[in-house]
Order: sequence, then structure tokens, then C-alpha cells
Amino acid sequence: MTLDEILSGRTLGRLGDALILIGEGSRIIDANDAALALYAYSREEMLALTLGDIRGPRFLERVPAEFRGADGLARVFHTEHFRSDGTVIPVEVRAVEVADGEGTVVLCATRDISSQVDAEASLLLSHARLDNIAATVPGVLYEYEVDPTGGGRYVYVGPGCQGLLGLAESEMRAEVDPVWGLVHADDIERVLAEDDACEGEGVVFSSEFRIITPAGVHKWLHMTSRQLPSQTGKPDVWCGIMLDITERKNAEQELRRRDVELARLNDELVRQAATDSLTGLATRRHFYDCLDRGILEAERDGCGVSVASFDLDGLKRVNDTGGHARGDHVLVSFAAILDDQCRREDVAGRLGGDEFSVAMPRIGADGGRDLATRVVAAARANPLLTGLGVTASAGVAEWRPGERTDDVLQRADAEMYAAKRSGGDSVGGTQAS
Repeated sequence: MTLDEILSGRTLGRLGDALILIGEGSRIIDANDAALALYAYSREEMLALTLGDIRGPRFLERVPAEFRGADGLARVFHTEHFRSDGTVIPVEVRAVEVADGEGTVVLCATRDISSQVDAEASLLLSHARLDNIAATVPGVLYEYEVDPTGGGRYVYVGPGCQGLLGLAESEMRAEVDPVWGLVHADDIERVLAEDDACEGEGVVFSSEFRIITPAGVHKWLHMTSRQLPSQTGKPDVWCGIMLDITERKNAEQELRRRDVELARLNDELVRQAATDSLTGLATRRHFYDCLDRGILEAERDGCGVSVASFDLDGLKRVNDTGGHARGDHVLVSFAAILDDQCRREDVAGRLGGDEFSVAMPRIGADGGRDLATRVVAAARANPLLTGLGVTASAGVAEWRPGERTDDVLQRADAEMYAAKRSGGDSVGGTQAS
């Protein structure tokens, strides 16, 4: 007997079902194209199998006893079958016994229900998640009816309204909207405007605002609601939730405070890294960075950049006789002279000990020598320095194309040491391009 012979004049299964004909010894004696596709066998391979080859391990375990026939087969049931590659698929099976002149065969209409099983599992998971959230969420679920005449009322309020709002359920139902009466004066105008802007099915109202409970407790609320589909002759219904976000808002405020403090500390660290703690001038590293930028600018724009190096004559004697504290006073006084003589765009740095340098962007050799001369003269006129017998020696060099930062500094240093060898309190011969 074949499927075509059985199916003539009989309807079994649904369009697209896999049909299998089971004969004596559970042998598969026929199958349609849908069955071959479902189980991924060729016709020859399929007809060489028995029902046991495609039945999953829990074939009868999951079949309710009341649906089993005397032969042990269920009439309609869900079970698991194997594909040719060994994968297991959930299926719905509709089985019917068909008698012919030679005996009885079983016709099975099989449908892959993987999507249904996945959807059911997902639905169960969603229900479980919703149950968990409902049990722990610090908020109040509600349903609010808006009358066409403009009135409205809460028709459902969750049990947490007393704890969240300080209002009993009866108080919530007694007024048009008692929540608005709790909103902070600085927030109410904005919240009402947001509420008025939400009109129409599916529109979501969402707002965060402060409230003051009847007991005087200040809280932050997040209210979210959605209008359900309208029904003719009935009030519009909004379903929503009010959440207590006080802790989150306090945490955000604290985070903002910490961000401000962190930014301040970071700025201070940057300043400390870039500033000499004694003199307030640039550190060696920061000075080099600034000079590098000046050289890049000179390369790009063809403008000059000069460096002046300074060293204090007689500082060692001050340290040896008066101590390093007095020497530090000399360093601070000289740093003030540099800062006073420099332009805003110039960068004065203390490179170590009593070694100072000034980077002068867009300044040539002559301009650099003018600054160095003014600094040496100001040091000579400073009461503290002259009283201790301290003067300044200087050297100036203008950057040459192709030079590195260290190259131009070394040339300025060489001029400064030439000035010291000549007796100090002077500016060494300028090396220009």
C-alpha cells in the first residue's frame, strides 16, 4: 500500500505536513517529499529505515497515557524525532491506523514545531522575568482613565503607593490626579507640559521629577505610561508605572561631584607635571614639549624660534655660605624676573638646579638677544641678587632648519658658558642661522 492509495478520498494532516506510512515491524514503507525534506533523507534511505530510527529517546515518555491506543501509539501527541545528521527536532505527530486487505498500517502526519516550542519557552521565560521584576521593583503599577469631558481617575493602583507616595489607595482614587499635587514646584510646569504633549494611541509618556510626600520626604520619581487602544464610548486608558529613582539620582549627583573633583585633581596633576614646584616655571619635560611645538610651527610656517639659556653666577657660594633655603630664594626671585620679561607666548623653564631656558616662538636671533639682555640687566638690578653677589649669564641661539631640539639648546648653552668664562653678568655672542 502507498500514500497515494491511502490519501485518495481521505484528508489527514495539514498542507506541508510530512507524511510517513508505517508498516509491519515499524518499517517505513512510504514517505512524501515533505518528510524527506524534514528528516533530510533520500527516498531510498528513508524506505530503508524503521520508526525506531527516527524516534527520539523520549518518544513515548512524553505521550500522555490517555492519548495512547491499545497498540501503544498516540493518536495526536508531541515528541522528538531524529534527522539524518543526528539533530533532534520537536514534532507534532497525528497517527491513524489504516486497514487494508493484507493487514494494518499506520499513517503519521508529522510537523516540525521548533518555532512553537521556542516561542513557548520564550514566553515562559518572559513570564518568569516579569514575576521576578514585579516582586522586586521599587515602584507602583497603575491604570488611569481619562474621561472625554476632561476628568480622570486611577482605576488601579499597586500596593506600593503608600510606601512610595505616602498616599493610601483610597486617596489615590479620590482625586483627579493626586500625584501632580506632590510634584516639586520647580518641576511641575515642565511635567505638565510633557503630559499635555502626549496624545494618541501608543504614545509613551516618560518623565523624571521630584516629589515631596505628605510627610515631607523628598524623592525622585520616574513615571512612564502608555495609552491603550481607544474604544468608542469609553474613556481612554493609560497604563504605567511609577518608580522610585531617588537612589539613582543621588548616585548620579555624587558621580557628577566626583567627576568634577576628578577633573580638578587631573588638572592639578597636569599642572604639577608641567610646573616646577619651587619656581612655578615649566618643568624640563614641559619645556621640551613647548619647544618641540615651536620648532614644528617654524618648519611649517617658516617663522623663527629662538632659545635663551641662563645660569646664575655665584649661586653655589650662596648655597655654601647661607644654605639652600637662601639659594631657593634666589631661584624664586630670578624666576620672577624671567616671568616678568617674557611675552605671553614665551615659555620659561627651569631645566635643573640654576639652569633656566626660555623658548621664544616666532622670534629670531635679534629678538632673543633683546630678551636675554633685559633679563641679565633685571637680575643685576634686583636687590636680593645683588646683595648676595649673584648675577646672570645668558646665551641665545636661533633654530636652524633640520636641527633637533637638543641641538639648538646645546648651541644656546655654549653661548651661555662663553659668557660665564668671560666673567658672567652678560649675554654670550649670539649664534644665528
